[in-house]
Amino acid sequence: MTAIAGGIGLRAAGIAGATLTTADLTRARVFYLARLGFPLLHEEADAFTFRAGSSDITVRRDADAFTEADEARPPQQRVERIALWCVGLDDLRAVADALTTMGIEHSPRCDVVGTGCVAFSDPDGIEWEFRIR
Repeated sequence: MTAIAGGIGLRAAGIAGATLTTADLTRARVFYLARLGFPLLHEEADAFTFRAGSSDITVRRDADAFTEADEARPPQQRVERIALWCVGLDDLRAVADALTTMGIEHSPRCDVVGTGCVAFSDPDGIEWEFRIR
């Protein structure tokens, strides 16, 4: 039997995509597209997808907004944090400066392995981090 620590040998190159839920799709659209400037890739009545670096992020209306007819639907899982790599320290500083200019609260910090990081939360409380290696 193969040890779990050995895994299957998969080498991931990064996040291909993620789905976030929001209580207010219009507010999320303004935050991600207009304020942060991520490019829109696709839009539907209850969701939109934008590009963040090489990752596609979909924002979907929260499950709580569904009707009683959808009651049998399983509850949506919630993303707590998204972390993206910056190319270097200058890019990380540019992210922090842009967030300051837009009035978006953020906190520069360093984690336990010494990675520079700028963190902020979206309107639904999902934490975003931009990091350098």
